[in-house]
Amino acid sequence: MRMRSVFFAAMVFLLAAGSPMADSLKGENIFFSEDFENGLGGGHPWILGGKVPPYVTSAAEQKITSRRNMTKFLKLSAATAGECVLDAGALYFPQDTLCSFSYRVSLNRRTSRPAEKCAFTLNVDGKEEDLTGTRNSGASEWHTKEFFMPAGGHTLVFSVTNPAGKIDDSLPNGVFLDDIRITAIHTVAPGFTETFDSPEGKIAPPWYGQAKLDTAEKRFGASPPAVRERFGNPTRFAVLSLQTIFGTTTEILGLKYLKTDKQAALSFRFVSGIMERYGQTFKLYLDDKVAGSWAGLGGPWRTESIIIPPGIHSIRFEARSTGTSTVGAYNAVFIDDIRFVHDETDSLEVFPRGVQETFMGAPEAYKLRFSGRALRGDGSPRKDFTGFSFSVSGGDGNAAIDEGGVFTPSAPGTYLVTVSAEGKTAQSSDIIVHDGDYYRKPYTYPGTGKTYAGYSGKGSGEIPPGKNLEIRYPQAREFEADGFFTLEGTVKSSASGSVSVSKKDEGGPYFSSASYTIAGDFRLRVWLPFGKGEYSVSVYVPGDYHTLSVRNTREEETVDGDGRWIYPSGTVQSDDLRFTNLINHLCPDLVSPGEKIRAVHDFLVPYMQYDLVSYRNPSRRKKQDALSALANRMGVCDGYAHVTAAMMRAAGVPTKIINATRRIQHAWNHVYLDGAWKFLDTTWDDPIPDGGEYSIDYHYYLLDNLSDDRHGGTGREVVGDD
Repeated sequence: MRMRSVFFAAMVFLLAAGSPMADSLKGENIFFSEDFENGLGGGHPWILGGKVPPYVTSAAEQKITSRRNMTKFLKLSAATAGECVLDAGALYFPQDTLCSFSYRVSLNRRTSRPAEKCAFTLNVDGKEEDLTGTRNSGASEWHTKEFFMPAGGHTLVFSVTNPAGKIDDSLPNGVFLDDIRITAIHTVAPGFTETFDSPEGKIAPPWYGQAKLDTAEKRFGASPPAVRERFGNPTRFAVLSLQTIFGTTTEILGLKYLKTDKQAALSFRFVSGIMERYGQTFKLYLDDKVAGSWAGLGGPWRTESIIIPPGIHSIRFEARSTGTSTVGAYNAVFIDDIRFVHDETDSLEVFPRGVQETFMGAPEAYKLRFSGRALRGDGSPRKDFTGFSFSVSGGDGNAAIDEGGVFTPSAPGTYLVTVSAEGKTAQSSDIIVHDGDYYRKPYTYPGTGKTYAGYSGKGSGEIPPGKNLEIRYPQAREFEADGFFTLEGTVKSSASGSVSVSKKDEGGPYFSSASYTIAGDFRLRVWLPFGKGEYSVSVYVPGDYHTLSVRNTREEETVDGDGRWIYPSGTVQSDDLRFTNLINHLCPDLVSPGEKIRAVHDFLVPYMQYDLVSYRNPSRRKKQDALSALANRMGVCDGYAHVTAAMMRAAGVPTKIINATRRIQHAWNHVYLDGAWKFLDTTWDDPIPDGGEYSIDYHYYLLDNLSDDRHGGTGREVVGDD
């Protein structure tokens, strides 16, 4: 048993209670400092032990070359068999501390028997760590070791052992110690929040690094509306800037000493305005190891989080560029709302959000699938959390939902889904289940918020079955309809057919809308977009042709007097439940058209991927209608324009599809906002190659005109019929 020094105990008391030595260290928050420049005497109460106790020496005496040639340090000798010990005794610190020391190992390890190898160990509070290394260490460099010691009592012991007494005459045969420091630190506990809104307007402790603070008003005052709205003028945030011409640039924002007694999480909001493929990266380090990496051109503020295990840790945000600045990018990362909380479930969310609809006997594509998300106290999601359970109520009481969240109704009605986990619950919005023949029923179109009666059920003239086409509904060749009528039937051949709608007013212009495609068993709403009056509807399949005469009784005002820009069409299926449910999920609380336009844009750009195969090989081109583009999550410009129009119209925003100008073969959109048509191109706002969920651009967002632009400048636009 080692003897504890009474003198050392007195020194610990003096450091804690106040003494000239303690007072001299308070300015640096250092509880203990030892550089051995004055030897081991003079009030430094080390406990020395072993056959050859530790002693102060110099590089010259030991014949070692290092950056410390003129510095004295302590040697723990391994020149003889046995143990050499440096013991700090019983330590006590009134607050959390960081202990650090420098060491150089020069020990004989040339033996095949582990029990005979020399070793250098550090023992803190009874827990031992081997710092020797794995090979003969005559060429070892100086190293620095750091570790945390929380407030309270501790023990600290350095020791060198030479079990067999074997030495190497070419080595100093020992371990050298220097610069032992125990420093008070201010830890950050769960509950910590940083919004960077301090009156000083600059990065302040406990943060360190080159990050600067900025505001959206200063940085984005001349940017598109979506950018300004996204950042919010009153908000101040941290910026890691990579504005560089050549060479490597690194900017960091770091925080030391996050302390938690149980698993916690660090969450933050950010906008990444860098491009990884051009040598720019944004990473978050936990204890100098990469915990996350993100890149992208921008988009809305996103929330990410990393798990912090129990203990004391450090984090560091780092933006790095190994190339040049990227044209069209912010060349910066913006960080805000950093929060440190326990990794515990505070509340739950149910997805999808908003009112959801389906119908009895719906095919697989229309089945509703629900999921849960666990939220921490700061609102950040626990992404890897599982263990949700689901239940359903309402309707006739017999509906079911499986463990995967798939909802199966038992009868028409209104239902609710409840998700549960860890004693928390959350409930969905209404789930409306329609009759199986709901396509024939009056329909409330979200695009206009109005209810349309559809086919009146009255008419004249039979539609005889053909060789390749049978029309089962409507059951008349001439009839009245309110806004739309439902067309049901079967194409008996392997070929597909078409449905086209036209209208000619007396003395007025001739209107024609894009056709619908039919194949196999079909059921669709055929919309009458040109207002009240007589329509001619042609239904064609190779070998069969029918013309229906339809009188539209609906009279309503539409933008530019043309309902095509708000009603569904054959390639813009904005009345399909897959679009209306999606819009209800994305915009459950959004009212203004501007907010809805931004929500659709910011969803579609990262969701979609440009289909280079279809672009380069027209013979292999996938379908480009809105539903196909949504299902495939890819398309060329036609697919982007169609799916954009479908979502905008379902959200109540009139939207045109522009097919070309005289100078370019391309498709994009016009959206109607604040009494004017604005240019919107989700294709060219989506970077190629695809940059993932954080890659969103705004170069072609809500522009007033396209002069001096790649879309063809002042060339005449060709407006599509869909």
